[in-house]
Amino acid sequence: MWDYKKDYEMVVYAKGALFFATLREEMGPAKFNELLRTWARDYRWRVATPDEFEALASRIAGKDLGPLFDQWVYGENRVQQGG
Repeated sequence: MWDYKKDYEMVVYAKGALFFATLREEMGPAKFNELLRTWARDYRWRVATPDEFEALASRIAGKDLGPLFDQWVYGENRVQQGG
């Protein structure tokens, strides 16, 4: 049965955290930390788009991260609940 509150919380809170954990794993810790530092420096006081974040992440990673973003950000990747 669908539990609106629990499912909503999974999407709003868990999916974002899982995406960043997956991105860190894909990029490696050093490049992921570089991404966060660069993002904070270059986009401070700006409204930025997911496309801009993807472009920066791909540039720093040295590879196309489009499929990862397609799955997690633009797609319908569903977080599996335990239990």
